[in-house]
Amino acid sequence: MPVHQLTSLGAYIFNRIEAFGAFTQFCATTMQCFVFGIRQWSRPNLLLPLLYQIGTRSTPVIMLVGAFIGMVLAVEVYSEFEALGQEQRIGSVINISVVKQIGPVLAAVMLAGRVGGAVSAELGTMRVTEQIDAMRAMGVDPIAHLVIPRVFACVTMIPLLTIFSDMLGIYGGYTVTVRGFGVSADAYWQYSAQYILSLIHISEPTRPRLSSYAVFCLKK
Repeated sequence: MPVHQLTSLGAYIFNRIEAFGAFTQFCATTMQCFVFGIRQWSRPNLLLPLLYQIGTRSTPVIMLVGAFIGMVLAVEVYSEFEALGQEQRIGSVINISVVKQIGPVLAAVMLAGRVGGAVSAELGTMRVTEQIDAMRAMGVDPIAHLVIPRVFACVTMIPLLTIFSDMLGIYGGYTVTVRGFGVSADAYWQYSAQYILSLIHISEPTRPRLSSYAVFCLKK
């Protein structure tokens, strides 16, 4: 192997190790500032605009996509379940797919796609225009004022966005299954409620009453 190829390979490996070390140092600094610098990043004027930008403004698109995912699942599985005479159990299948797998992944991917690009562009612009250097010159920690509030907003809002995605996915499946294919609404909500209650490990004596109450609330 020529010498220049070995040199290039060594430089590539060295750069990758250096980048990994810088990323690890960044994560450690962020965690340290998160724990010990809570007074710096927990101010409402920093957090509330980010919670609105990251969470509230992401809700419509995540709900819309979640509803269409539920509809598509209902369309795909109906013919197979109808052939087996089990079309009334489609609600449980949609719940399994949406609540355990598709809902959380979908919410995370949509949040990363919508918010990740905007945050990267914003921080990149601040770096190019030397705003971050100006913050350091004024004695302000950029990690505490730029990084941690955005991380906290993402971590805080992703469970709520997942709930909205799951709810609209279930209702989207209901729309196609009940309104489109004519499956009993009672059966759809009954099997949906049974699966949700089994997921949270409700005891058997309590489950029938909670299941009936959940079906009543969903039908309302």
